[in-house]
Amino acid sequence: MTDICERACLKALLSAPSAAGSLYAFVGEAGMDFVFVCGWCDEECVVFCERTGFWGTRFLAPEEFDCWACGGASTTPPGPWTPAD
Repeated sequence: MTDICERACLKALLSAPSAAGSLYAFVGEAGMDFVFVCGWCDEECVVFCERTGFWGTRFLAPEEFDCWACGGASTTPPGPWTPAD
């Protein structure tokens, strides 16, 4: 029964022209860049985080990231995070 409901919901979403375009654009993105601050030199670093979860609304960040300026390893801060431009 659940499989039938899921297919019906997906068909309804994809049949609407505006919803289909936005759903495709959303699902098509592999991840997002976020700005984290280095714990050593306070420089802003852009870190790529992959989408995760059923709808892709959550992001999987590395536990540590390397600073581009000083090369130091910093711990990823707890969310919410600032998206990079």
